[in-house]
Amino acid sequence: MKTNNYCVYLHRRKDNGEIFYIGSGIEGRRDVAKNNRSRSWVKIVEQFGFTSEIYKRGLDIDSARLLESQLIEKTPNIINTRKPVLSFKEIPQEVFEALEYSEKSPTFLFRKGTSRVAGDLSFRPDGSAKRASVKVNRETYIVSRVVWTIFNGAIPANKIVDHIDGNPHNNLVSNLRVVDFRENAKNRKTPSNSKSGVQGLRERPNSWESSVIINGVQIGCSFSKLKYGFEQAKQKAIAWRLERLDDSYTARHIGEIVTNVDPSHDACGYFKERHIRYKKTYNKTSAIEVKHPVGSYKKFTYFALNKYTIEYALQLAIELRDRLYA
Repeated sequence: MKTNNYCVYLHRRKDNGEIFYIGSGIEGRRDVAKNNRSRSWVKIVEQFGFTSEIYKRGLDIDSARLLESQLIEKTPNIINTRKPVLSFKEIPQEVFEALEYSEKSPTFLFRKGTSRVAGDLSFRPDGSAKRASVKVNRETYIVSRVVWTIFNGAIPANKIVDHIDGNPHNNLVSNLRVVDFRENAKNRKTPSNSKSGVQGLRERPNSWESSVIINGVQIGCSFSKLKYGFEQAKQKAIAWRLERLDDSYTARHIGEIVTNVDPSHDACGYFKERHIRYKKTYNKTSAIEVKHPVGSYKKFTYFALNKYTIEYALQLAIELRDRLYA
C-alpha cells in the first residue's frame, strides 16, 4: 500500500539562495539528511552551507519521483547527475473512458468523442523533445504508456515503454515496445551534452574509461593517456567497447563511430592471441607475456619491451606459444 508521506525538496546555497540540488524522499528525513550525498553536494555544502525547502508534500513515491524528474529537466545549474527511476503508477479505467487513440492527433490521443487533442508535446531547454503527458482528473500520465495499454493491456511491473525510433513524440503504436530499463538503455543515443561524444565512455584526468553491461554485469577498462596519448587512448576505449556490444544494442545507440586502433592488438592491452597478453612485470617493465600450459614447471615467459620492439616481442611470443601448445 502506497503512503502519501513523500515530498519533493529543494536545497539552496546559504550565501545566495540559489537552488543547487533537487530531490525526493520521506518528509523530515531525506530532505534534511547529510549522509549518502554526492561529492559535488558535499563540496558545495562545506563551502556555502545549505537550506532545505519543501517544494511539494503529501505525495506518493511515484508522484514524487515524477515531479522530481520534471523539475530536474527544467532547472538550470543544478548538480543532479541523474533522474530518479520511476516505478510508474497504474493507469485506471477512467483514463481509457476519457481518451481514444488517433493518428490524426499530434499526441496520438483525442478526448473521447471529440476532436480535441489530449496531452501536450513538451521540450527541454535545449530544444530536444520530452515524453508527451496527458492529464485526466488532475492526474498526469505518460502518453506512450496510455497508447500501449489501449492496444496491449497492462504494462508489467518494472517495464517501460520504449520509442523504437528514439522520438518521444512519436507515439504511433507500431513505434512502441515494452522493455526493461536495461534494454531501454541499449536503444539510447549519446546525450547532446556528452563530453566524450560516445556512449559508455568517460574521460578521467589521466585516462579514458570504457564500460559495457554483459549479462547484467557491468565491466570496464581504462586506457592511460600517458601510455597511449590522448587520442589513441580514446580510440582504444571505443574499440574495446564496440568489440563487446552484442546484437541487442541498436544502431541508434552505437552511432557512427570510426576507430583507427591497430587490429593486431585489442583495446584493453591484450593481444588477440591465445595465452599471450601485454603485462607490466614485477619491476614495472612492460613486456609481452606467454602463459605456459597447466602443469609446466614455469608459469610465464616474458619478452621485455625495453629489450625487443613490440612487433618482434609478439613474434617471439607467438613462436614460443606454438611450441608449448603443439
